[in-house]
Amino acid sequence: MAIQIKHTCSEQKDDYISVEADLGKGVVHLYGEECGDAFDFFFDVSTAIKLSKTIRTEINKVKSQDNG
Repeated sequence: MAIQIKHTCSEQKDDYISVEADLGKGVVHLYGEECGDAFDFFFDVSTAIKLSKTIRTEINKVKSQDNG
């Protein structure tokens, strides 16, 4: 049994996002809840990698803004 981490929203504490590998389908499953509505995204590996790079780029922008 894997440990699932809920990444909670900084603005709405009931909102969250989680991610896991769906090995049966060979995809990355991103799921969560926003304003009481559940959502699911299924990404192939290359799209998940692109998304992670985009997230990292945006994090770096915020960090450079904080340091500037």
